[in-house]
Amino acid sequence: MRRWFKLLPWIAGLAGYMIKLRPKMIRWHATDEEVNASRPGDEIVPDPAFRTTRAISIQAPPYRVWPWLVQLGQGRGGFYSYDWIENLFGYDIHSADEIIGEWQGLEVGDMIRMSPGIGPQTRVEAITPNHDLILKFLIVEKMEGGPDGGPLISEEWPGTWSFHVRPQGASGSRLVVRTRYARHPSFVMGLFYRVVIEPLHFIMEQKMLRGIKERAEKN
Repeated sequence: MRRWFKLLPWIAGLAGYMIKLRPKMIRWHATDEEVNASRPGDEIVPDPAFRTTRAISIQAPPYRVWPWLVQLGQGRGGFYSYDWIENLFGYDIHSADEIIGEWQGLEVGDMIRMSPGIGPQTRVEAITPNHDLILKFLIVEKMEGGPDGGPLISEEWPGTWSFHVRPQGASGSRLVVRTRYARHPSFVMGLFYRVVIEPLHFIMEQKMLRGIKERAEKN
């Protein structure tokens, strides 16, 4: 019985997080309409077990926001978030403070790297300039060896990361970022995702949104 009493603070903390904090975190600054609206790329994961929709208003038109999205990625413009945290894991991320012309020609099938080595990466599944960028998660097993001589993909995750820019007012934009993941195979993995991965993702993504806003409004 004493053992259960010792666990009560942890159980209460977890319950408070799941009931109070998590619902706000997974929809940071997004309206009910933005959370519930269907968006391009949703069909890739039609019935997600985990999803987030976050948004930010930017005092710049879509054509000024879009270049910052196009150059996302490791070895490119970075992610405009906490580079020092990402670099603790050896990701070698350096967020750009200017638009780089050579990173603007993004096409379907291009890889947007999350890190310099093997492991989780993303690939462009669809792109509509100044409007929508849909990325799909995948696992890279080797840097070479794929059918086209490029990276060897060992697995494609049932998950997407999508960016949606819409006009707001006379000269502003609304940037909505959405993630969708299919169901995890076990209760333990699902709980780990909710209490560990989701908070980390929130910390990095809200900073990314604020970083894009700052850059687009200044440039």
